[in-house]
Amino acid sequence: MQVNYDRNIRGTTVSVVIPAYNIADYIGRAIDSVLTQSRPAEEILVVDDGSTDNTAEAIKRYGARVTYIYQENRGLSGARNAGIQAAIGDWVAFLDGDDEWLPEKLRAQMDHVQRHPELVWADCNLFSHNCIDNTREITNDQDDVDDLLAGREYFDSYFTAANNDILLTGSTMIVRRDVFNETGLFNEEVRYAEDIDMWWRIAYRWKQLGYVNHPLAVYYQRRPGSLTADADRELIVRSIFEIFDRHAKLAAEHGMSDEITPFVTAKLHKWLCNAYGQKRRALIAEMLSQYGYLLTPGHRKLLGFLIRMPIRTTFIGKRILKKCMSDASI
Repeated sequence: MQVNYDRNIRGTTVSVVIPAYNIADYIGRAIDSVLTQSRPAEEILVVDDGSTDNTAEAIKRYGARVTYIYQENRGLSGARNAGIQAAIGDWVAFLDGDDEWLPEKLRAQMDHVQRHPELVWADCNLFSHNCIDNTREITNDQDDVDDLLAGREYFDSYFTAANNDILLTGSTMIVRRDVFNETGLFNEEVRYAEDIDMWWRIAYRWKQLGYVNHPLAVYYQRRPGSLTADADRELIVRSIFEIFDRHAKLAAEHGMSDEITPFVTAKLHKWLCNAYGQKRRALIAEMLSQYGYLLTPGHRKLLGFLIRMPIRTTFIGKRILKKCMSDASI
């Protein structure tokens, strides 16, 4: 895919890409949230990724207000790629089909990137909505974000945000369309955490990331039937570390190995604790064999001791492990 773009001209048109797969009950909410933006999008592309329910009918009732694209099932990355390739806007704004935007989302972000013409991508804060107990809260602590921004409207590096547990999602990111000429499209072989793979590839070339520190979207978590809700946690763990394996060489080529290592180390701590709590000792041994060098000697010794303890002591061991993993000095 090639996009003709003059870097000296700040284009302002926006294409919204919404992937949809078997979400007939939710896709209308997502589309409505784009149609009611105070700053309208120039086009809305909804990619039906081979749905077998009534998703197509739910999309088509919007008529000419949206562009409907159907394809055989290729997964989330494939659906996003189809939207990117069909988009004609200067910017691509992503929204997952089971999430929604608040009315000022596009206006706030487009005003933001116009104030900072050096930026090629931007994100924003959001609400996380727990579908189990029907509660929501601001995802990223605004005071913590302000401290990281240090008076600016952008992070000096995407990795500053990622390595400090700032959630950056596919439903809040906007990216200048010509960026994909250099990074390539989403990797369709990556089943989970495909957005991490893409954001890292962008960050190697354009470290600065714009950020609006107000919640402008709603991210629906633990929705019944969602890919992450139904997925085996071990598959997600393996997917994340496959991404790390792939990026170890890429990061080194860009002189940014030190940028991704803290993120992977933090994930390793989390997944080791989870795997221990689930009594998946073989997975722990595999992770230690492959990524143990990221842990301190104390952490490696502790894990070696805990996985030799009787299964019935797992609950106590998990509490010890969580406490010790939070102490980087061990």
